[in-house]
Amino acid sequence: MNIEITKPDNSYATSCFQFLSMLFLTIMLGTYVLAYKMISVGGYIISAGIFIFPINYAITDITTEVYGYEQTKKMLKLVFICCLFFSTVVPFLAIMSPPSGWPYQSGYTHVLGSVFRFFIANTIGIIVGITINGYLIAKWKIVMQGKHFWLRSIGSSVIGELITSIIADIIAFAGTTNSLGIVKLMMGIFSIKLIYSIFLSLPSTLMVTHIKLRSGIRFNTLNFDPFKNNENETRKANAVNF
Repeated sequence: MNIEITKPDNSYATSCFQFLSMLFLTIMLGTYVLAYKMISVGGYIISAGIFIFPINYAITDITTEVYGYEQTKKMLKLVFICCLFFSTVVPFLAIMSPPSGWPYQSGYTHVLGSVFRFFIANTIGIIVGITINGYLIAKWKIVMQGKHFWLRSIGSSVIGELITSIIADIIAFAGTTNSLGIVKLMMGIFSIKLIYSIFLSLPSTLMVTHIKLRSGIRFNTLNFDPFKNNENETRKANAVNF
């Protein structure tokens, strides 16, 4: 392996990673709250949360491309710990007995009462979908010698989002509607994700280029196994170490 990395402004790369991690967590929590808020788009009934959730696939692509697959996995682990706290504590408090005559309890119960169920569905879907998404981004990076990030981002996101949709939507919405309704819901959600994947490829590419140029990250050759958990190899494979 022959990798050249120069980092005249590593603090900027670290700050960007922290921002992306916080944005990822914010989107996750927003998706939980909006999961059972339904809207109608072109005759399809779609969860409102889907209009922000696909951004997290773009964030995963960026962090994997710039910081390495191991850093993305660490980010996901920390995010899920925070989401677990949110999805257990917040719904518990939301469904607690209200004062007599307080008229807003039904709204809290409807919006937050099923957050834990969606957390379980989303966690299982994301563990599979985003793991595959990150693996493909990293693996195709080797195959394409670090080029064509926009193409790798679209391709990996579409595959990962399809898998996430199938798993998460079945678990999250089973029993809330009939089988045909779930299929239509999945089709509508995946269509939105597909559109996001295409439109977010350019901003993602610009973000990756900006961070690399600002941080002075440069690669000559790539040799990176995303499933290998060797610390020395991880340091070499990752663009920026923390």
